[in-house]
Amino acid sequence: MNEPKLIVLDEVEALHVHAAEEIAHFAGESICTHGEFTIALSGGSTPASVYGLLATRFRLSVDWKEVQFFWGDER
Repeated sequence: MNEPKLIVLDEVEALHVHAAEEIAHFAGESICTHGEFTIALSGGSTPASVYGLLATRFRLSVDWKEVQFFWGDER
């Protein structure tokens, strides 16, 4: 397992893009290795920008038919 690293970004938009890039990257790796990717999504407005990026900018980066979605509640 990789060592944790701290990433500091100057703008919230950069955080959203970085998060979407990471999800797309891990999805691709998992699909190549295991044939599927499983992700638990949080509701609310906080992750909405990341989800929007995944649905638009990263739409073609992931084989979405191989992704299993679950809704989570962090409360």
